[in-house]
Amino acid sequence: MNLNELNFLFITSNFIHMLIYNVNTATADKRITGILNGVSFNVTFSDALLATLAAAQKDLESIEEVEAYDKWLADVKAVLEASEPTDTITEACKDLMLDTKTGHYYVKVDNKISKHPVPELLVDVILESVEKNIDATPIVKAWIRFLRNPNFTTRKAELFASYITATIIDSEELERLQIEEGFTYEKAVDRATYNDVAITNEGLIVAKKYARLLTQGWEIDQETNQPKKVDLFPTTKTINQFSGEVTETVHYPDFAEDLTFEPPVQGRSGNAFLCGEIEDHIIKVGQKHELKDWSMVNTNDDTTCVKGLHVGGLQYVASYKSLNCQLLDCFVDPADIGAICGWSNFEGSDGAIRVKSYFVYGATDGRTKGIYHSSKYAAMKDAEWEAYKAQAIEEGNKIVAEVTESVNDFDVN
Repeated sequence: MNLNELNFLFITSNFIHMLIYNVNTATADKRITGILNGVSFNVTFSDALLATLAAAQKDLESIEEVEAYDKWLADVKAVLEASEPTDTITEACKDLMLDTKTGHYYVKVDNKISKHPVPELLVDVILESVEKNIDATPIVKAWIRFLRNPNFTTRKAELFASYITATIIDSEELERLQIEEGFTYEKAVDRATYNDVAITNEGLIVAKKYARLLTQGWEIDQETNQPKKVDLFPTTKTINQFSGEVTETVHYPDFAEDLTFEPPVQGRSGNAFLCGEIEDHIIKVGQKHELKDWSMVNTNDDTTCVKGLHVGGLQYVASYKSLNCQLLDCFVDPADIGAICGWSNFEGSDGAIRVKSYFVYGATDGRTKGIYHSSKYAAMKDAEWEAYKAQAIEEGNKIVAEVTESVNDFDVN
């Protein structure tokens, strides 16, 4: 008898009671298939289950009473039903469900299910987080927010997953660790590797951008009644009484909120955007910056240096270090992303994301008057978040359906 195939027939009351099973290694996942009391089963393989079925087969040989058989049958059925391992992702992330037919994960709220599956890259990160007992909620929330993005496409979803999971190696830190700290190259690489962007607990992207500090402004000259440039910050001069050397000191405000910046490349060209309630080309800490309409954002992922508000990760801002600019920290809602020009997207991509809006919560070189919590910008309490998830599924499904319909129409025509 084949060791992978065991069977036993027990005949009573004109019924055939049997347990047949074999180990199936022909599939992608090792499984146990067989027949129990005339009904086929196909379950996940485990050594423990195989041993349990072998014991059950032996027990069946000694059964002579129908009542005892009924209990045996119920016990074996219970073992088979419990044999499928609990999915660790759905156990840890209640907003996700696993479609066992496809192996894909979907966002689910009550009876509403998203049409587009969670990208595999995000699933891998979620699974790794769960296995390491790290909260995966931020990644899940970021994906839910992205489902509400009006520019949603399957490709953009994959680019989004790639962008928020990308890592970079800080070359300067890598060199310092080897030279100053004495680490081997491999160990130094581990310590100098960072996530390009971070995700807040609310699912917002923590991005960065460089901005040029404005040191001069305009006012009307009282004598000529004409515009003239003026210094925005007071200066004092001191002289060395021995050498006659004059030193000029600029007195900047104590807090970053009192500074005004402008885009380092575009300056005052391009579309004006809202900085709080002011529509201009200025950037300030503690303010939301937003374009009035999506038409002002180029949503083509394969182009750079086009209209839209630009932010990015560590690698993106590294290319602006040579400019005389300050580094600002920003929150971005994934629903506000127009284009994702990640470094691996296409040759010549600048690593930026073009967005409709972002919030500046800090300047690297300055103190802030207050602390700008991501939860305040997200403004999502638990009850509101439940409604948001449902809306994300509904709106996301509508967008996916529209994209699918347009693709089908294109194929037909």
